[in-house]
Amino acid sequence: MAKVLIINGSPRVGGNTSIALNEMVKVFEAEGVEAEVDYLQHLMN
Repeated sequence: MAKVLIINGSPRVGGNTSIALNEMVKVFEAEGVEAEVDYLQHLMN
């Protein structure tokens, strides 16, 4: 199974970028691809 890691660099969790990336996750998962969104600000702490 393929896996995709999406890194969100936006400082606004829950903002427009988050909404768009979550829609991408739905599309990937509908196609059988495992997808995960990580937030850059969480990765740096």
